[in-house]
Amino acid sequence: MFSVNVRIKDLGKCFFQVLRTLTDLSFSDKCDLSTKLKIEAKWWGKSSDTQFKENEDNKFYILSMFPYPSGNLHMGHVRVYTISDALARYYRMKGKNVLHPIGFDAFGLPAENAAIINKLDPSEWTYNNISTMKTQLKELGITFDWDREVVTCSADYYKFTQYLFLLLQKAGLVYRKESLVNWDPVDKTVLAEEQIDSSGKSWRSGAVVEKKIMKQWFFRTTRFALALKEGLNDPELRDWKDIIDLQKHWIGECNGANIDFDLYEGDQKCETLTLWLRYPEHISNAKFIAASSSSIFALKNKCTGKLNYEATNPFNNKKLPVFISDELEYDKGCDMKLGIPSVCESDKLFALKYNISTTDEELCEDYEKRLQICRLAIDAERGGYFVSSKLRDWLISRQRRWGTPIPIVHCKKCGPLPAREEDLPILVSKSSETTCHKCKNPAEFETDTMDTFVDSSWYFLRYTDPSNHSKPFSVPKANELMPVDIYIGGKEHAVLHLYYARFMSYFLHSINLLKEPEPFRRLLVQGMILGKTYYLKDSGKCLKEEEVEKSDKGIIEKSSGLEVLEVWEKMSKSKFNGVDPESVIKDYGVDTTRLLILSQAAPTSPRQWDESSFAGVLYWQQRIWTLIADFLDAREKEFGNYESEQENDLWDARNFYVKGTSFNFEEAHQFNVAISKLQGLTNSLKKCKKSIMANSPQFEMCLASLIIMLYPLAPHFSCQLWEGFQSAPNRIDAGCYLNWELPVYKQKWPQLDDDYPLELHCKVNNSVKGTIKVPVSKLSRYTEQEALNVALAQKKVSSFLKGRDILSCSYTFVENREASVNIVAQKKKTVDSLA
Repeated sequence: MFSVNVRIKDLGKCFFQVLRTLTDLSFSDKCDLSTKLKIEAKWWGKSSDTQFKENEDNKFYILSMFPYPSGNLHMGHVRVYTISDALARYYRMKGKNVLHPIGFDAFGLPAENAAIINKLDPSEWTYNNISTMKTQLKELGITFDWDREVVTCSADYYKFTQYLFLLLQKAGLVYRKESLVNWDPVDKTVLAEEQIDSSGKSWRSGAVVEKKIMKQWFFRTTRFALALKEGLNDPELRDWKDIIDLQKHWIGECNGANIDFDLYEGDQKCETLTLWLRYPEHISNAKFIAASSSSIFALKNKCTGKLNYEATNPFNNKKLPVFISDELEYDKGCDMKLGIPSVCESDKLFALKYNISTTDEELCEDYEKRLQICRLAIDAERGGYFVSSKLRDWLISRQRRWGTPIPIVHCKKCGPLPAREEDLPILVSKSSETTCHKCKNPAEFETDTMDTFVDSSWYFLRYTDPSNHSKPFSVPKANELMPVDIYIGGKEHAVLHLYYARFMSYFLHSINLLKEPEPFRRLLVQGMILGKTYYLKDSGKCLKEEEVEKSDKGIIEKSSGLEVLEVWEKMSKSKFNGVDPESVIKDYGVDTTRLLILSQAAPTSPRQWDESSFAGVLYWQQRIWTLIADFLDAREKEFGNYESEQENDLWDARNFYVKGTSFNFEEAHQFNVAISKLQGLTNSLKKCKKSIMANSPQFEMCLASLIIMLYPLAPHFSCQLWEGFQSAPNRIDAGCYLNWELPVYKQKWPQLDDDYPLELHCKVNNSVKGTIKVPVSKLSRYTEQEALNVALAQKKVSSFLKGRDILSCSYTFVENREASVNIVAQKKKTVDSLA
């Protein structure tokens, strides 16, 4: 009966599923956990059509940030992927060709450290965790397109991360230089500033971070700083909200430019210094270069005052003396500067002290000349790109094995050379010994690996063409599917990941591999799941929930009677406030877990996980279940003569709740409000008499709409409800968009009736002067002129416009919500006229 080619750990699950599908379900049963589990077993894997259709129009790309394979899902994962899945199911019902892929961000320190502790290869540890998480995601009913799965630690993926490195290097955007880095002495790797806590300790190992000078690889992200900042003003970016401010703050005010100066000791070139200049137009008036005592330049030279170096001004070849001094004013974020006495008073005083010739000429800002100088610098490949003083290039070097190898070959004769494209991938497990492809002498591969943010800076492009073996992606396919329509993830990635991903897209756009530079059109940034944390007030020690109790004095520790503080915080094992998703699913079922995670709070807000708040959702599911039972009973026993009592009320209720639910799915992304709307519709239907349930076309339409709109949130439960609805005798077939023969997931999303009135807000200079109700069919077809005519017919509007000229008019219609016409007007300056 059963195939023997089944993993042992799956046998129990397979048998359990088969057993449940053989068990009859009846709406006379109580909607308890047993019933819900039977429903989920019956519909598991059969509750959606997930395949993206190649070469078809109407694409809609929904992307959730791919997870790190830590081994088990946590509640934050459940929230983000339930949100993502609800949107994917909704847009499929709206007729969109939905791309909804998934993968795993699988390189990094945690995997390597865990593998060392458990005496495993990082690959084995990682792929075991991926297997576990895939099983859990599938159990949650998340409709990912698994055929497009990418895993960053797979050679099929990181081969192209290396390929992109070579593209960046070819474009002059990769370099290697000595840098003062944050060194973790335990994990033995470089850390970004964001990976160090306020006490100067590593976020992973807890070790005190050391400062160390090392040669590191960099991506020249600063070249795109101004473009990346200006791109944030793109009106196509929706719901970025405060993320725009965070990104702009990270980039800073691009009010200067980086210029490269060659440094010489005698006739010998030592290195290239990159200096940020607030006034590039005055570069020819420069007299010296200075570095602060805290700069890497000073730490390397270990002295102060004038050095035995000279730098060459790239615009007039003039030799500039070099100093180490803290006497000067350095721009924010800079520890080196170009001394221009004619612009800066402290530079002038410094020059006089060291007998550097100056003039009394005072120089003013000259923006046109600044642009000219920067263009010359760009043409000469000496910098010239506008950037802030604080923004730094992306240091990508990491000193651990479990990461994408940097594709560089080090040869004693030829120096560092980029690997050849045909030699990719340079494997993680490969020996460092190789042969120089230029001189054929022994050489070594670069031992540094890339920051994992490099892997995640382009994964959304790989999803568009995951089977391509020759390139990272097909340009036509990427341009067909990009940008991502909705990107869902945590706010903790709002700066670094988004910045690096945008940089990569802007770079690929600059070399004509992407049509649009911005990778993500719309963001849905979800809040954290919070758990109750219990602290002893005096010591701050964390306690488990079972160790505390409520008393007349408040919350106390059971064993000692000491006072305890209750705080809502991010879930953490160390704080004993975490909740295992598997235990929640075991106690409530998949669909109820999905409803619980989406209810109570908007996705963008923190969600306090408190079982005392679950009753509303549980009760609602029971009410819908008994509603179907009542409907079936009524259709069987009371079908016949019927008066049109309550038809108008039901018609109005259906349109009202379809409007509210649709808006909160598509525009507001407030799934908690959508659930409230569906609960409202349920209440309206429960109030109906059996004769209305049995005979009312509008009741039939309302009930169908309720089940369909519930589907994205609780898919298995909705499928069973729909099957019951389909089995009703004496069909009325009231709904033009219903197809009784198809499952619920192939139904169209309910639409407003053409004659249902929506509000048209009539505005003058963005101030509402009147509101009228207009049928949907008219609003959806209005031209700006027609909307203007309707507004002008309103007494308050026409009265306000007396003595004013109309300059322009705009009309906006939001489907399933409302419309507005805005008239821009000013006081008359000429004879009466209407624009």
